[in-house]
Amino acid sequence: MGLEIRHISELLNLVSLGAGLEIEAGTRPTADLVALAEAANASGATLILRGAGLRYTGDLLKIAAAGKGRVIFSS
Repeated sequence: MGLEIRHISELLNLVSLGAGLEIEAGTRPTADLVALAEAANASGATLILRGAGLRYTGDLLKIAAAGKGRVIFSS
């Protein structure tokens, strides 16, 4: 079972506890990814988003701003 199928609340709980995650960026709404990035920033976790090159630049900017250095975009 991949992390992509888990509910956003489960992922937020994990990241809030400091767990780093690597998930597919194309499977979640931007708002979910922003929330995960904010949680990663608050907890010090790392969020890796695969397939980020398929998202709009504006979305990537929102996610990056929320993560403040805790987000890695991967192709």
